[in-house]
Amino acid sequence: MRSNRQRREKKIENFPVSGFSRSMFNLQLNFFPQLRAGEWLQIGKSINNNPSSSLDLLKETLLEVKDYIDESENILILGDFNHELKLGSPLELFMLQSFGTRLFSPRELTTNARTVIDGVFGRIEDYNVEVFIYESYASHHKPLVIRVHEL
Repeated sequence: MRSNRQRREKKIENFPVSGFSRSMFNLQLNFFPQLRAGEWLQIGKSINNNPSSSLDLLKETLLEVKDYIDESENILILGDFNHELKLGSPLELFMLQSFGTRLFSPRELTTNARTVIDGVFGRIEDYNVEVFIYESYASHHKPLVIRVHEL
């Protein structure tokens, strides 16, 4: 018999998100309830919003997985949002109002095109989350390094 964690991961992995073309938006969620402070994770799943996709489509798609996001006490939502994350941006306000998450990543340029479109939103208690932008010469996007440790 499968554990609850295995069933949950499979359910989340196969969660159908309707109303968009897979070529327009890629949304995969990973939950790590067993994560302990000081552990490193290699996460191969995140948000990648197509540059030609509208903010409304991004919002609509995220709302389709709201139940999964809301059921997690500690959650990080990260990726290439392809919408500016400057102070008071519509995306930042949406994430706060819809999911109670705040932007952890610095508002510094994350691409060679001088945009701030890669980010880390989260709702984390009992942990300190630090996000650093790492310089990369192999990609158009600068990697975000996330460190989570107990308060």
